[in-house]
Formats: sequence, C-alpha cells, structure tokens
Amino acid sequence: MHKVVILIPARLESTRFPGKPLVKIKGKEMIIRVIERSLYDHDVFAVVNNKSISNVVRNYGYKDILIEEKCSTGTDRIALAAKKLKLADNDIIINVQGDEPLIMPWMIEKVVKAKNENPNFVVNAFSKISTEEEFLSKSTIKIVVNNKSNLLFASRSNIPSSKNKINLDFARKQVCIYAFSFFQLKKFAKTNKGPIETKEDIEILRFIENSISQVKMVDLGDIKLKAVDSPKDVFEVEKYLEN
Repeated sequence: MHKVVILIPARLESTRFPGKPLVKIKGKEMIIRVIERSLYDHDVFAVVNNKSISNVVRNYGYKDILIEEKCSTGTDRIALAAKKLKLADNDIIINVQGDEPLIMPWMIEKVVKAKNENPNFVVNAFSKISTEEEFLSKSTIKIVVNNKSNLLFASRSNIPSSKNKINLDFARKQVCIYAFSFFQLKKFAKTNKGPIETKEDIEILRFIENSISQVKMVDLGDIKLKAVDSPKDVFEVEKYLEN
C-alpha cells in the first residue's frame, strides 16, 4: 500500500511578496493557516527554506523539513524534502502551495482520489473564473483542458480567448494542489526548465513540455479561493474569513 504525504512549500524570499509565509491573516501566520486546512488523514510537513519559518511551524506543534539549498521552484524543493523522507517510488506526494490559505481538506482528498484512479498521471486541480479582473490578471494561471480533462496548456495570459470580446464560459484557473508519485517527482527534479516553463513561470508545464507525464486536471467547481500573491490579497482573504 502506498503512502500519501502532504508537503507545503514556503519560501521567505518571495519575489512579489517577501516574507509572505509569515504574514498574519487575522492574527495567525499564513503558513499555519495552510497547514491547519491541510490536516486530515495524512502526514503534513511544511517544506521551508528559513529557520524563522521553521521556528513558527514548530511553535504551533507542526512538522517541517528545512531545505536551505537554492531551488528554482517550490516543486524542486518538494523533491529534496521527499528524498529526506525516504519515500518509495509509488508513494504519493501532495504539494499544497503555502500561499493558499483558503484551501479545504475536501479539495485535497478529491486530488488524492483522482491520483489513485490515474496512477500514471500527474494530477492538478482547477476551478471556475467568475470575473474579468481575475481572467485578465497575470497572477491568475489560466488552464485549458481537453475532453478527457487532461491539461493542454497553462498560461498567465487570458486563454482561451475570443477575437471579439472577453468570454468567461470556458475560463478556468489553476488551484495549486498537485499530486505526483515520488518517481514522477524525481524525473521532474532531474529535468531542466524548458523555455515555455521559463517564460510563463508555471512549474506544472515542465511535465508536459518535457513529456514527463500527462497531467489530469480535477474540477473543483465554482469555489471561492484566493491565493496570496501581494499584500492587498491579505485584506481580501481576511474579508472572506469574516464572512
């Protein structure tokens, strides 16, 4: 029986929002909120690059793995953490991004279920885009899938688009919950960034750009999620929590 482990990457030196794992959301550090929303049936570790994050995580009684090596993406850091855990090739790693404080356990379990049903695929989640502002934002990663829910492309540009006007009927965004086997993760870490991943700055593209694995996308529906990408996003998340 394979093991399922949830790993949450959190880096202090974020380009767009330095120190964001420790930003307080209604009095509690964001990394702690993500950990608490990820707790269910599986082991959960924050994968951190700085002892200040590690200390906060441990003070709350949660587990972390400190990776101080420089990594090009959060998934590369996850690969180093998984190696420390001595996982088997068919064990499942769930990567929950550390800037998704509104993630819910049922979303993670839906991704785990899809991974168990599609062991040869990498699995990622997505949801509906409901506003033009979100569709046009470079912070929103838009995705396009085929009729089997396999990922065709992901972009910060507004895809799919119409020649005439903005149409949100097929507008979908990535939700940063990934599932891969340790074997797939090791292949990812051994593969250099390609030109498309580098241009878009979207790490899931490495799997399809380099033919490592197809990516099965899991539809979470019309849900209210807000990743924290800038200080103003903290206010929006706090407003949502109040409601």
